[in-house]
Amino acid sequence: MNKILIINPDKMDKIKLLDEFDNNIVASKEIQKRETFMSEKEYQELQRKSNEVYHEIVNEKDGKVTEICYLSGEKDIKQCSLSFETINNSISKKLLKTGMDYAFNSLGMETIFINIEPDNQKLIKQLEELDFINLGEVKGKITYLKEKDEIEIGSMKSEHNKKH
Repeated sequence: MNKILIINPDKMDKIKLLDEFDNNIVASKEIQKRETFMSEKEYQELQRKSNEVYHEIVNEKDGKVTEICYLSGEKDIKQCSLSFETINNSISKKLLKTGMDYAFNSLGMETIFINIEPDNQKLIKQLEELDFINLGEVKGKITYLKEKDEIEIGSMKSEHNKKH
């Protein structure tokens, strides 16, 4: 059975899942840096005050983590980036859509960026099917952009959509 989990560092059972994922593949230094032992109250206060957002969305299958979507962004400019860590270099469409939905609808982001390797054709196809825009390649990575479909009233896109 597959489960999608959104990780908060204050939930120690979820940190354990990340440790299990690290044991399945090369240990991620990013995960180790983010492990924290603050209380839930301290974490919630930090989230309320901080402009920076960092969350992890985990796909778990049969008790083992199979892929992670890292979401990092800034609240004031409503932009975030998604990156992925997997066992087999294949990102599930479900995890990608969950990451997008969480960024747009739960966190209020308006723009998502994803940087990927040019040879990851499966993910490129998925991004294009979800209307991500290819911004080109820089330093061996292709940058894709997706903006929230429901842009604020008053923008050119919203006015265009109302007329048509």
